[in-house]
Order: sequence, then C-alpha cells, then structure tokens
Amino acid sequence: MQRPGWWQARWISPTASPSERFGAFCFRRRLTLTETPKELIVKVSADERFRLYVNGILVSLGPHRGDRQHWHYHELNIAPFLKVGENIIHALVWAYGEAAPMAQISYRTAFILDGDSLSTPEGWQVASLPFYDFVPNSGNLKWTYIVVGPGDKVNGVEDNQWEKIGDRTDLAWQEPIHLGFGKEPGSTEEDSPWWLIPTTLPEMVYSASPNLVCSVSPGTETRIPLTGPLSLEPGKPLLLDVETLAVCYPQFTFSSKENDNTINILYCETLSKDGVKGNRRETVGKEVLGFGDQVIMQPGTYTFEPLWMRTIRYIQITATKQATLEGLILREANYPLKVEASYRDDQPDTQLLWDTAIRTLHRCMGETFLDCPYYEQLMYVADTRVESNLVNYLTRDHRLPHLAVEMYLWSRLANGLTQSRFPSREVQVISTFSLWWILMLHDQTMSSDFVVRREHLELSDSIIATWKNDLIPNPERGHWTFGDWVPKWPWGEPKGRARSVQHLLLLAWAEVVLAKLKGTPLPTEVLASFQKPGPWMVTHQLDPDPEPTEHAEILWHCLHRELGIAPGPWPGDLPPGLPHSSLYHSYLKHRVANDRDFADHLSRWRDLLDLGCTTFPESEDPSRSECHGWSSHIALGYFEQVAGITPAEPGFKRARIEPRPGKREWFEAVVPLRQGLLKVTWQKPTLTIESPVPYDLIWNGETSHWAEGLRLFVRSE
Repeated sequence: MQRPGWWQARWISPTASPSERFGAFCFRRRLTLTETPKELIVKVSADERFRLYVNGILVSLGPHRGDRQHWHYHELNIAPFLKVGENIIHALVWAYGEAAPMAQISYRTAFILDGDSLSTPEGWQVASLPFYDFVPNSGNLKWTYIVVGPGDKVNGVEDNQWEKIGDRTDLAWQEPIHLGFGKEPGSTEEDSPWWLIPTTLPEMVYSASPNLVCSVSPGTETRIPLTGPLSLEPGKPLLLDVETLAVCYPQFTFSSKENDNTINILYCETLSKDGVKGNRRETVGKEVLGFGDQVIMQPGTYTFEPLWMRTIRYIQITATKQATLEGLILREANYPLKVEASYRDDQPDTQLLWDTAIRTLHRCMGETFLDCPYYEQLMYVADTRVESNLVNYLTRDHRLPHLAVEMYLWSRLANGLTQSRFPSREVQVISTFSLWWILMLHDQTMSSDFVVRREHLELSDSIIATWKNDLIPNPERGHWTFGDWVPKWPWGEPKGRARSVQHLLLLAWAEVVLAKLKGTPLPTEVLASFQKPGPWMVTHQLDPDPEPTEHAEILWHCLHRELGIAPGPWPGDLPPGLPHSSLYHSYLKHRVANDRDFADHLSRWRDLLDLGCTTFPESEDPSRSECHGWSSHIALGYFEQVAGITPAEPGFKRARIEPRPGKREWFEAVVPLRQGLLKVTWQKPTLTIESPVPYDLIWNGETSHWAEGLRLFVRSE
C-alpha cells in the first residue's frame, strides 16, 4: 500500500554521490503503445533544472524555483504528444554546481517522474552529455555583482541538439542510481532531501518574440533587419540590435565548413564608452560589455539555444574562422502576464510611458519576481512589493504575488527576520525589508483575495519584536539597513542606520498595518515619539543626527494616512543637496505628494525615454541595471493618482475613488476586479464610474457612498 505523501516514483541520479561540478545529462525512457491514451498525467521535477521532451517535442521546462523544503514539481498531460508504436520520453537535466545562479538552490543532480507505466526508475536510462560545458559569466565585464549563472559552452554538431539526444545510440547509456522515493511535506520515514509541492504557477512563456532583430552596420548607426543569412568574417564582430530589451531564449542557427571554429556570443543591455552609457541607441565609438556563450562549430549546421534565459538588447557575435549566421529566433522567457487593465488619456507621452513601464515589469516576472533580469534575477522584498502591487491592478491572476509572500515566509531566520531576497543560495539580511514584507502582506489582503494565516502574523510579530528588542538597542547589529540609493548614503543607509528617523517611521507604519491585519485597535501612540519642528524635518530622540530628507517626509505622511489622520500639506520641493527619492522611493512620494498633477512627477522617466531606454533602469545614470522592476511603478500612478482607484476593504470588495484629472481633458482607466471591470472615465466636466463593487467617491470636495453600478457625476466649476 502506498504510504501517504509518498510517490510511486523514486529520484534517480547519474552519480552515487553529490557533486558541486557542472554536469549535463539526459534521462530517457522508451514506451511502446498499441493505442494512444486520452490522458496520461505525469508529475515531474529535477535538481537543478529539466527540459522534458516527448518524441522530440518540448512539453515542460522547470522546476519552478523554491527551496529544498518547498521543491516544486510540474503536473501535465503528455497524452497529446504520444503515438502508436515506440515513444521516447527524455529529459535534459543539468546542474551548474558551484557556478549556479544565486537564486538557484540545489542539493544534488537528480530527476524524478511519476506516472502510469513511466515512473522512475523502472526502464529509465541516463547518459552524460560530454559535449556540454560552461564558461564563467563575467565575460568581459568590469567588476560588478552578477550572479545569474555561467554561460554555455557546447560542441556544435547537429546530433547534439536537445530534441534529438533521447534517441542517440552513441551515448554511454547506463542504469541510473536509485535514490529515495518522491515525498511531500509531512510524510514520514526515510528522509528525503526534497519535499515536493505542486507549482502554483503556469508554465512560463516559451514562444517566438515579436522583437525585430537588426544588424548594425560597422561605424554607423544604420540598422538592417535580419531577414537572411549573415556572413561571420574571422575575428570581425557582428553587432545585432533587438530594438527593445528582451528576456528570452535566443536560438542561433550557425553553419561552418571549418573544424573547431569558435563562435563567441556576448549579450548586453546597452553599449557604453568609458563607463558612460549615453543614448542607448547610439553604438559608434562604444564597446560591448557583457557575458555570453560559446559554440565550438564543426563542419555542418547547428542550432544553439542556451540552457537558461538571456537578457538582451545587443548581441555581439565573433567567429575565429569563416562561418554564417543562418538565422536567429528569440523565444520569450517571461511569466504569461495577461494585462486586463488599461489606461489612456490626452497627454502625448502617456502611451509610451505606460508601454515602457509594463514592459519593465514583465521583463522582471518569471518563476519569481526579479529585481533585474540581467545581473541578479533575485526576488528582493522592496522590488517585489512594488511589482506585486502593479500586477494586482493589471490582472486577476495574482498567483505570483501570492507565491512571493509565501516565499518570504519560507525564508524566516532564527533572528526573527526574513531574508532580504529569496530563493537565494547565500543568506542576506536587509532588516528594513522585513518591515516592508509586513506592508506587502497588508497590500495583498487589500487588493486581492490573499488570506492571512497564523504563520504570517507570527512572523510579523517576530519582526517587530526583533526591531524593538535587538536592532534599535544595538544598531551595530542592524544588518544592512538599506533605505534608498541616495548618493550621500553609503550603501543606501541613512546616517542613523536602525535608529534613523526614516526607519523608525517605517517601523511605526508596520506596527499600524499589523494591527489592521490582526483586527486590533490602531496604536496611535506610535506618533508620540516623533516631532515635526518644520517642513522637511522630522525628528526622534533615538536618531542622533537627523537631517531634512524627502524620505522622512514621505513616511511621515504615509504613517498619518494609515492612521486616518491628516498629515498636513505636502511642503513643496526639497532644496537641492539634501537626500531626494530615487526612482524606486518615488513610488511613495507620488502617493503622498498628490496635490500636483501626476504628469509633473514624470520628468525623470521622460528623460530616460529621451536617452533611448526601452525599459526603466535601476536608477538614473550612472545606472547598473537597464531594467529594474521597481521603476515600473509609474503605471500604478495612473490608477492610484489620476483615476484615484484604491481598495477600501480587503479583497477590493469596496473601492475608494478620488480622481485627480489635473490638466487632462479626458482619461479612461480600467481595473480588473474579481467581480468584474471597474471603469473610471473623465470627459470634462463629466466623471463616469462603472463599478462592480460598492465605492466611496471623493469628488467636488465631498465624500459620498455608492452601490455598484453605472453613474455619471458632473464637476462643479
């Protein structure tokens, strides 16, 4: 009898003991059928990654990232890919070992598949793929923090293509090593290094990208669309531009008549000269800095695709001998985001700003949220809170934000805090990010159907207690107390670190939010320890050296609003030379400094568009990342600030609508809620609201309360 929580299948491995070295392997199983089944459900996973093929057709890529106590498996029906006669099911499985991406947790190379007549290990074979290796991911980059894993190095022979290797007779096939049974969390006996849980996410996008690929003529800015073969002259780089930054699996088809013809491929977000990026479309006089892959071509034609996704605006290809680039297809590698929301108005640059913001967000959505797709691909709390909020306005698919909340719960440490990023092979603690997680938890309860459990509240209590009982009394143990990327703050830390007034305001805000989550009285007493002697100045007796900052002013307003207390008017513009908000922290500034037209906040983003950016970067130049999820928040501003749509009750079961048309003659905002589409339209002087939920309307200086339905309101002049 099958034990509860145990699979029929066992994990299988090519080796008897774990290894920290790179390895690529093929696991295969033959299946003979006299008729094809209507359904054949399999559950599949691997450590680290797999590509599952049925009769040469790719049917799944995974597993979605997690940790060893939450190791994802994919469940799918492979019947549509089977045929009468002999079938071959094979999986390409690889592990980068010590060179793995920082976000990739691993124990040892292994594979498991559970399904009727197919469960591992019976009938399965494994072979090493000696034609695969890796190259370090530093490429020709000057020092920077890049932790996305290595590049690929492959012997470019047609038979080495992945969809064909399951049928190879020349590989050294052998019976795999049998490990323990597949086990789900809570099952007993016989330890297993992986606790298997079903992925809650859909398969990631793997389809042809609409990006236009152009070759850039040497010494000019001329782009020529790539419509046919291009010659690769020995030692002469070929530069390609994909027009807008893409996160994808590039498929290159090369041909060569020479033996051992090394083709080096470099990927980069933009070109630069002496570290200066300038206009992203300009290439003359600039250099390509990036990491990449290497194909060692033999005579013939070979289609190469890297094992893991690449982030690309420019591609440089160099061959040591004569070769030909026969073709290039980009396959998108993003979360299947279906944007159901929309926003339009009469401002000339709105559409471009909107499109760029949504592209930035989407490039930072995958199996987790990503801070940036090129350098790190890690899910940090601060980035994720912004990204999650925007996703919840754009679509009714809230699976990725909900998983993000859970993953930080998984990351809980003995010191009572969350990790700053997760999954991660190395533990990093940014103590302020644990406070942002509490706010993220509240965001999800308000804008989606996320249900807070006892574990969430226990961790929230622990975070508050650690701040009060350890970090504030002992600020030297405050870990990394990041606040914002302010030039005069080393590593983004305010001078007072854990005792800075900015972080004390954030702590107080988190306490208020936690009280709301628990349904207990709001701790209004948290205000008593702060003083506000004047505009731009907030003080606290614990902060030894407070200074005027936008950040303290912003958090002062946020705290008061959470308590339902008027904070006073926004004081205007902070004088130059003092700490201003970065692109990231401006999200909160836009929320509270809403006495001005939202369009007036967007000059920094317009400047980035003028520089040829096709996604919004981590910060203004000098910026490392050209695509950073937290800079996409201006799309949220159109909903929250212009249309004024925010949740008034958990689950968005009631809305708050406070439109601020500003200089606009018209706008139209559509937000998808579980109950239907909420539409707010302004056609001066008439406001039209069609809401599937009750709402509170703040308009014409008055607050009124309305049931769901369609209504028109005329603005008094």
